[in-house]
Amino acid sequence: MIAMNTIAIFPEFIGPTSSRFIAVSGARQSYGSTAGQALDALTAALESSQESALIVVQAMRPDEFFSGEQIDRLQSLMAEWRAAHSERRTFDPAKGEELEMLVEAELQAAIRRAETMRNPSK
Repeated sequence: MIAMNTIAIFPEFIGPTSSRFIAVSGARQSYGSTAGQALDALTAALESSQESALIVVQAMRPDEFFSGEQIDRLQSLMAEWRAAHSERRTFDPAKGEELEMLVEAELQAAIRRAETMRNPSK
């Protein structure tokens, strides 16, 4: 079986006129001024034996598949996770489980969005 990474790319707003992107895969993360730069930095750090990756680029706009409340909570938990990671402290396991569930929910929402775009009559 081929090992596959899941990579999520999120916009991170630093100030009123500036932003950057964060790419996350497991415990690894990288930043860039564009989604592509963040992805390139992350993939360079991943093991070369992992040949495949599923990449999710989230626009972070609510829709019928992933609500505004879910987006807000996901962003909040991601900020907490990044802070814990950069400070080398343990992230609350309960929050980690919630974060994983939200990431999975967004992945499923992305799949449903793609299906809707492919089959608009459904």
